[in-house]
Amino acid sequence: MRFLLDVSYKGTEYSGFQVQKNAVSIQEKLNEAISLLLRENISTTSASRTDRGVHANQNFVHFDFGKPLPNDFPKRLNFVLPKDISVNNVYQTTDDFHSRFDGIERSYLYIIYFKKNPFMIERGWFCPTPLDIKKMNDCAKLLKKYTDYSSFTKTHTQVKTNDCTIKKAKWAFDKKNGQLLFEVTANRFLRGMVRALVGTMVQVGNGKLSVTDFKKIIESKNALLADFSPPPQGLYLVSIKHKKNKELLFRKFV
Repeated sequence: MRFLLDVSYKGTEYSGFQVQKNAVSIQEKLNEAISLLLRENISTTSASRTDRGVHANQNFVHFDFGKPLPNDFPKRLNFVLPKDISVNNVYQTTDDFHSRFDGIERSYLYIIYFKKNPFMIERGWFCPTPLDIKKMNDCAKLLKKYTDYSSFTKTHTQVKTNDCTIKKAKWAFDKKNGQLLFEVTANRFLRGMVRALVGTMVQVGNGKLSVTDFKKIIESKNALLADFSPPPQGLYLVSIKHKKNKELLFRKFV
């Protein structure tokens, strides 16, 4: 039987989602907690392997287990998990469902704040200089016109293509909280892509690059020209959509 977890986490204390040697990961904590409850060695597979320090409002992981789960499994799992990882829902899925490969859309949010705020240190990027939001949105509008994002991916990644279809990209200022928000949705993202897009557009916003320069960077397909410096704590995996299938998620636990 295949089961699917809808999880949230604060990534500050972790080396990233994926299990790593000599470093604590979110996946490691999930595997340990599930294995403890089910008394069997369980290994999970995720929809997105977020980087060190990145947060997630929603990520999905699946695992296989030979028996039905007890109805109180979500409650028991949350009790065992660390306080910065939570399980929102648990589903029983079809055996051929794959949390990563059946994902068709992913959405991210990046938060920039301008006034020093100790409560935002682990939740956003502090930028003390003003930014030209209009120019940054001019850059964001260009993204839908391209599919090859080789300029915005870290090197030595094991992917067959750097093509992505961006469906939404927009900067918006949250007056209430004094934050600049970048929302982006695509069918897939490359490693480090969102932070590289943010960093390079911020260079346009602070006047170091022009919108034309940004366009040339996209077309250059040269990652050495992009800015990968934005810190991970400003990045949030917001949501993931999977292929529509009425039998895909046929049992939701209470």
